[in-house]
Amino acid sequence: MLALCLTLAATAVGQAVLFVVVPVIGETTKIGLGSLSLVVAAGIVVFVISAPLWGRASDRLGRREIMLWGCSGVILGQGGFAVTIALAAQGYIATEVTLGMMVFSRMIHGASAAALFPIAQAWVADVYGESERLSKFGTLRLAMTLGRLAGPPLAAALTLLAPLAPIYILVVFAVIALLAMGACQEPSHQKQNEAESADVPPRRRSPFLSFPLLLSVVVLLATMNGQLQFAIGLHAQTRLHLSAVQASQFVGIMLTMAAIAALVIQMFVIRRLNGRSFAALTLSGVMASCAVALVYWGGHWGVFALAAVFVGASLAMAFPACAALLAAAQDRRHLGSAMGAFGSAQTIGYALGAALGGLYDVAPAVSFGISFCAPLVAIVLVSVCPDYRSPAVKALET
Repeated sequence: MLALCLTLAATAVGQAVLFVVVPVIGETTKIGLGSLSLVVAAGIVVFVISAPLWGRASDRLGRREIMLWGCSGVILGQGGFAVTIALAAQGYIATEVTLGMMVFSRMIHGASAAALFPIAQAWVADVYGESERLSKFGTLRLAMTLGRLAGPPLAAALTLLAPLAPIYILVVFAVIALLAMGACQEPSHQKQNEAESADVPPRRRSPFLSFPLLLSVVVLLATMNGQLQFAIGLHAQTRLHLSAVQASQFVGIMLTMAAIAALVIQMFVIRRLNGRSFAALTLSGVMASCAVALVYWGGHWGVFALAAVFVGASLAMAFPACAALLAAAQDRRHLGSAMGAFGSAQTIGYALGAALGGLYDVAPAVSFGISFCAPLVAIVLVSVCPDYRSPAVKALET
C-alpha cells in the first residue's frame, strides 16, 4: 500500500507542477493561453478514452503489469514535453512544431496516466474486503492530495534556480513513480474477507442497472465540483467587490482550504466510515449542495470559506464511497474495467462542470442551480438502486 501510494503521489506532484509553470511555458514557447488549453484538453480526452481500455487489460494481464506500462508512458510523456520546451527555448523549432510536439507529449501522458489511479483502485479492491475498502480508497486519494499540495511550493522554489527547472523535475518524479511501482507485488485475487461474506447472504445483483447509475452519480458529483471551481472566482469578484487579481488570490486561498479539509477527512474520518459507504455518500451529497448554496448567496468571505471546507470534506468522502459501492456490486473479474470507467466518468464530470461554469456570465442562477441539484440527484440515484442501499434500509425492508 505504501509503494502504491508513493506511485500516485509522485505522479500527482508532476501534474501539479505543470499547471504552476503555465505562464513560463507560454512566455518561453510564444504560445498563447488558448493553444495551451488545447494541449491540456488533448491529454484529458485521451485519458477518458484510455482508462476503460487499461482497466479491461488489467483484468486479463494483471494490475502491476499495466501500471508499470503506465508509469513508463508517463516518463515518455513528461520527457517529451520537457525536451520540446527546451528546444523551443533555444529557438531550434518553430512555434507550430512546438505546439504539435506538446500536444503529442500530453496525449502520451494522458493515455499513460489513465493506467494508474483507476487501476490502483481495482488493485485495492482485489486485496481488501468490503469492510476495509472505503478507508483504503480514501488512502489512495490522500496520497494524490498530498502530491498536489506539494507540487506548487516545489515548483515555486525551483523557479528560483531556473525558470524551466520545474519542467525538468517532471521527469524525475515520473521515474520515482516507476521505481515505486516496481517495488509492488502483483495482488492476490484470492484474498477476501471470508468471515464477513459468510455471514451475509448473497446479494441480488443488477449490474446492467447499477453500473450506469453509479457512473452517473460520479459524473454528477464531478460536475458540481467543476462548476464551482470554474465559477467561484467570478462570483466572489461580484459578491465581494474584488478586482481580478484579488479574486484569483481569493480562489487560491479557498482551494487550499478545501484541500486541507479533504486531508483531515482522509486522515481521520474515512477509516471510521468503513462499511457505511451509502451513509458517507448521502452525507457528502448534502454537504456539497449546501456548499453551492453558501457560495451563491454568500456575501462575506467567511461564508465562502465555510463552503470551501464543505466541498473539500464532501468530495473526500464521496468519491471513495462511490468506488467502494461500485466494487461491492461488481464481479471481481471485472473490477479493472469498472474502475477504468469510474475514472473516465469523473473526468467527464469535471469537463461538464467547467462548461456549466461558463454559463455564469449569461445565467448565474442556472449555472449554480444545476450545480446545487446535481449532488441531490446523485443521492436519489443511489437510493433507488437495490445494490447500493444501506444495510439499515435493507434490514427495515426485510
